[in-house]
Amino acid sequence: MRNFNTIKDAFDRHYPACKSWNEYQLEDKFIKPILEALGFHYDVQESVKHAGKRSRPDYTLFLDQKTLDAAMRSKQRDEAKYGKWLCPSPMQKRGALIDTDGGAQNRPSAQIVRYLDATIKDWGIITNGRQWRLYFRNCQDRSLKYFEVDLERICSLNTSMNA
Repeated sequence: MRNFNTIKDAFDRHYPACKSWNEYQLEDKFIKPILEALGFHYDVQESVKHAGKRSRPDYTLFLDQKTLDAAMRSKQRDEAKYGKWLCPSPMQKRGALIDTDGGAQNRPSAQIVRYLDATIKDWGIITNGRQWRLYFRNCQDRSLKYFEVDLERICSLNTSMNA
């Protein structure tokens, strides 16, 4: 329950104002505290190579600090680095549409599929602050199938239940 309270506190304090924030402000004040409350350790803007091109997911998530430290020591080789990751995670500005913003190649749901292919990781998370989606690499039609949590709705329901 403590972790949920941390998430709820971040939501109550920052979510109403964050619509006007840029992506980096949203990450710093809202996304990072939630990732930490969920127990993740992370690195930011790590380079991913796929189909001859490099891109940078906003976060690479790790289960513990020891695994993150080991990944940081192995930055010289993509294969070693990828072996340490839990999942790549692109973040979006609040209000960004995960399925349509950015055009066919750059829409966030297509990005996460490319990151999963590049890193050969089974799981990836994407969020715009409200929607938190978990994608599975080995799923058929994986850009269209995911598990989604609507943080705004959960926090609003929790508030009304406790009133």
